Amino acid sequence: MTEKIGSIIGTPVLLFFLYCCAREDHRLKLLSVRRFWVFGGIGLIWFLICKPFSWMELAGGAGLGLVLLWVSHVSKEQFGAGDAWIFFISGMFLGAEENMRLLLWSLIICGIYSMGMLLLKRRSRKERIAFAPFVLGAEVLLLLRKCQFRRGSLTVEASLIFPVLVLLLMFFLHTTISGFMQVEKQAEQIQQQQELDTTAVFWKNIHQNNIKEIITDSIKERTEAE
Repeated sequence: MTEKIGSIIGTPVLLFFLYCCAREDHRLKLLSVRRFWVFGGIGLIWFLICKPFSWMELAGGAGLGLVLLWVSHVSKEQFGAGDAWIFFISGMFLGAEENMRLLLWSLIICGIYSMGMLLLKRRSRKERIAFAPFVLGAEVLLLLRKCQFRRGSLTVEASLIFPVLVLLLMFFLHTTISGFMQVEKQAEQIQQQQELDTTAVFWKNIHQNNIKEIITDSIKERTEAE
């Protein structure tokens, strides 16, 4: 239960962090250190409260970011230090295995994009490209991949209980709909009766008025004759 709650809270926070990094990296090719401190603190608090995985997983996930920082230093930032810090923070939310998977997919997507740009001659080999958007895209793909399959079976107990529940639900719906239909029919009958009564009163009044006019005319004729 705690893992589910942790996933519900942690996933949107991580996506928001990656989105902010991707937007800033795409525009400036730079990443804010202050954001790393803020989301690092949030990630640590989230881990201490929810405990979604073990301390070893946390150390492995964050350790991947430290390894990438070393790679960035050795390669003279061929791989940006800011990108390494992204994986340090994401490791706090994902753990070692998921963070490694995120790095792998990010590199694959970025490699495909770079190859396409080189073939189209829109980028040079030494030109720097923003890596954070590919990390965001990889995380979204991994989340969609998790949602692709769901359990397609049910227990024997459920197969016995669910038909009864479905029948009860159908009976309830049938009773409710029948009640509404009866009320509508009664309302229509009352409305029709009122219309008939109104029509009868109307013609009765006309008939009475005609009789009065006939009597009045006959009285006038007699008076004139006399």
